[in-house]
Amino acid sequence: MSGISSDWEKVEKMEVEEAENELKALSSSENGLTPRSSDGDNVGDSGGMIESDITPKSSPILSPSPFPTDEFGFPLAIFTKGSVCHPYLALQHHELLQDVNIRSFLVGATNILFKQRRHLTDVIVDIEDDKIEIYDAELRKQLHLHTADLRFADFLVKHVVEERDDIFLDGTAEQSHVGWEGGDEWVRSQFCLYLLSLLSTTENGARETNYHDFNTQFVEAYKTTHNYRLWKATQHDGIDAMHTGHPFMGQYSAADIKLRLSHVMQNTERGKRLGTAVAKTGQAVNSAVQQTGKAVGGALNQAKSAMSNWWAHLNQGPEGE
Repeated sequence: MSGISSDWEKVEKMEVEEAENELKALSSSENGLTPRSSDGDNVGDSGGMIESDITPKSSPILSPSPFPTDEFGFPLAIFTKGSVCHPYLALQHHELLQDVNIRSFLVGATNILFKQRRHLTDVIVDIEDDKIEIYDAELRKQLHLHTADLRFADFLVKHVVEERDDIFLDGTAEQSHVGWEGGDEWVRSQFCLYLLSLLSTTENGARETNYHDFNTQFVEAYKTTHNYRLWKATQHDGIDAMHTGHPFMGQYSAADIKLRLSHVMQNTERGKRLGTAVAKTGQAVNSAVQQTGKAVGGALNQAKSAMSNWWAHLNQGPEGE
């Protein structure tokens, strides 16, 4: 994702200031400050109070979401306000990413030139090489997976790769050999539950106890994004009924140690180097064992042959005499 430009920060600051001024005006009227007419008289009943049909459930900071939302505030307005998503972007449209109005982007591409221009990107997901490259050190800390996230990822992978007997009602699973659990809709539902738990935690959870499982640095960084501030600007009745805390929170176990070790070995440079060294050492040991086995086997065969010759000579001795 590209960095947020200073121009957009100024625009957002101006919008926030305008919204705060409107809130102050609204608050003053609700606190009994009665507006006056042009001749200076109070407008309204003899009590001097004005009843307003504007009763916001929460103090709006930004404009409402541009999308129709449900009781949880979904879908989140991620790709708005200069943030764009292109599942595939051709090379001739590459200059779009450098436009001053583009604050962040998520794009798919096949041309190597997109990968070479690192100054435009923070993260590259290389599907062919099966790896994720995070260039910014601070972002790498924010995206670090804690134990609960590793459990969640392991849960998803196991259900996706395992074959199951359950099928969709429309019979699509019979063709793809994928049932509800492990299917596309099931994966989407799991991420939806994850996001709902994350938002519920930011709304109702204690920072010291609940943020850790999601990675506290990630939660604090996410709360500064435009889509979160937009979500926070209005009240969502359904979020209070959601579970507060990570869906896979819990006590540590031996399985967690195995998950952490596997994650370190597969996803860190140090772990990959260690894994390569272990593999080479294993090959060297196997080769030595094979050579030793051949040498020992050869010695045993020679000893066996010598013993057979000696025994045959011993049996022939008395007959010669």
